[in-house]
Amino acid sequence: MQAILIQFRFPRKKGISMSTACKAYRKLYGYNNISYYGRYRTRVSGLLDEIPSIRYPGSTIMVRKDYAERIIKLLKDTGAEVYKWTVIPTLEESRKLKVE
Repeated sequence: MQAILIQFRFPRKKGISMSTACKAYRKLYGYNNISYYGRYRTRVSGLLDEIPSIRYPGSTIMVRKDYAERIIKLLKDTGAEVYKWTVIPTLEESRKLKVE
């Protein structure tokens, strides 16, 4: 029963713009699309909508070990600094992650 805790950030010192960071956040978390002056609202899903995950404050997420590489690849392709740790989730976290 192990999970991966991933923390990431987009350093401005390395020339990563806010628009690049926003695109990465949208790919990862998804977003609500509003068109025609608020008449139509749709949810555009992100990668974490398909994967069982737990979101923590400060750009930190916990996922199962088998899904971690997909997320890390997405973040590194957009220029993020990624840190990861192997952790043992609590019983409640294990249920949310569907860890066996």
